[in-house]
Amino acid sequence: MIKVKDSGYGESLNADLTLSMIRALSIVYLACILSSCNLARMHDRASTNRLLRQDYRERTFTDDDGPHHVWSRDTGTEKILLIQGYTGTGAK
Repeated sequence: MIKVKDSGYGESLNADLTLSMIRALSIVYLACILSSCNLARMHDRASTNRLLRQDYRERTFTDDDGPHHVWSRDTGTEKILLIQGYTGTGAK
């Protein structure tokens, strides 16, 4: 709470300042929460558009572990295999 020199208003002035600070912090908090979801969507959209501009195509394949979503393109060169999480604890 902000301490203000008592000029006849007493505790009501302190309470008003505290409530206004709470309201301001609530608005800032809400703005941060709402913008974080939008930032994630904006990043996803930008990444998708970048891949599409570079002739990548979405592919989904299914194996024993279920469906897998990947991006791929045919470059006419030798293919490489990227393995993610190979040393993780989820290996069977």
